[in-house]
Amino acid sequence: VSRLRGKIDKDFDHQMLQTVRGAGYVLRASQDR
Repeated sequence: VSRLRGKIDKDFDHQMLQTVRGAGYVLRASQDR
């Protein structure tokens, strides 16, 4: 997951691939939660 996150997030100011505790991961286009 860390390699994937590095490839996805390298061109953006915020983290797009986010960890959801107890559920897995979510890909978000904005910082809104």
